[in-house]
Amino acid sequence: MPTQILLATRLLWVQLGLGLINSIIQWGYFTSKATPAFVITVQATTFVIMAWLIYKIWRGRNWARITFAILFLLGLIPALPILADVFRRSLVAGCLTTAGTICQLVALYLIFVAPGRSWFSPPPKTA
Repeated sequence: MPTQILLATRLLWVQLGLGLINSIIQWGYFTSKATPAFVITVQATTFVIMAWLIYKIWRGRNWARITFAILFLLGLIPALPILADVFRRSLVAGCLTTAGTICQLVALYLIFVAPGRSWFSPPPKTA
């Protein structure tokens, strides 16, 4: 496994941990907008899906890195207004959100450029 992939997956695990801490910090806000059961369901589902994708990226699954990239790009659409709102509520939560986004950006770079991207290439076909 290239060191870039190891670093990328570690960054993604860090981002997942930062997201968990961020969710705890913003618990009061989230539960003011939805029921605690709904918030827990959404947070747990998101955590499990992201953990599964990170694991699959670590295992060299090309579809996982593409899926992760698509989800990241879709998340960028509302990112700036949401980030501004998070910073208004909590400086710590805003910093954690920013740090998590940076971790994701660096990880995406590492898994999509050489030599990291070669980890995801299919083995050469033999005649």
